[in-house]
Amino acid sequence: MVETHSHASETDSTPVNHGAVTLNVPITGMTCAACVLHVGKALRSVEGVESADVSLASETANVILAAGTEANADDLLAAVRDAGYGVTTSIERIHVGGMTCASCVNHVGRALRELQGVTRADVNLSTETAEIEFVSGSVGRREIRDAVSGAGYEVVSFEGDRDAETEFEEARARRKADLDSLRLRVIASLVAAAVIMAAMQYGSIGSLKHIDPTAANYVFLLLAAPIQFWAGARFYRGAWGALKHRTTNMNTLVGLGHLRRSFIQPLPRYSDRYSKVRWFLMRAE
Repeated sequence: MVETHSHASETDSTPVNHGAVTLNVPITGMTCAACVLHVGKALRSVEGVESADVSLASETANVILAAGTEANADDLLAAVRDAGYGVTTSIERIHVGGMTCASCVNHVGRALRELQGVTRADVNLSTETAEIEFVSGSVGRREIRDAVSGAGYEVVSFEGDRDAETEFEEARARRKADLDSLRLRVIASLVAAAVIMAAMQYGSIGSLKHIDPTAANYVFLLLAAPIQFWAGARFYRGAWGALKHRTTNMNTLVGLGHLRRSFIQPLPRYSDRYSKVRWFLMRAE
């Protein structure tokens, strides 16, 4: 809600467009009505700010950003600090699951920095953690969790929820469960591959020579597809998360490679339509 105070607040009456974003910024260092004017002027100097209502009583600034603007909390924070005042910020540290490469780090960082109110997001692959600094009160844990999951990853825990020993034990248990799941998937994939490769020699058996090769290929496909989409599910989930953010990563490369070799490459070469699809996926890889 926008507050108006007769002596200790300063309000901009610019009409507000639908779709605009409102951000409440806690300000420190204000002592008088002149400070209110200075802070309001500094905030409105940021491109994309439609209005700024500064209250001395609550020491906050209610800032409305135009829809689609590139201005963010970091720009507002810089403007206030340049005017000689401060902005109260908070820090959350989280443990992130599912990151495998530098591209994953970029995706998680970008998803967090897109949250309104976030001024900094540092992601560390080796420790699988992220540190987020944001304007106090502007971002909650639910928003952080949704942003990370929307990028195709998982917030395992927030630092401070549990004591260090308990958190360490839980992290070790999760890693063991992940390794057990990966081991099972690898074994199942190897068994399925061995069965399929052995079955491909059916032509050398006299009683099976009459089997139509196309029918045999469909059987092999039915055997391989469940393994591909179950054992390789993590690649497709990661690729989908990257696609939603209009980018790519190693999961995209692996996923496209599997799809092309499993479903596109075997298609009839004489079909122009299938040839175009095959060419597109090869270029995408």
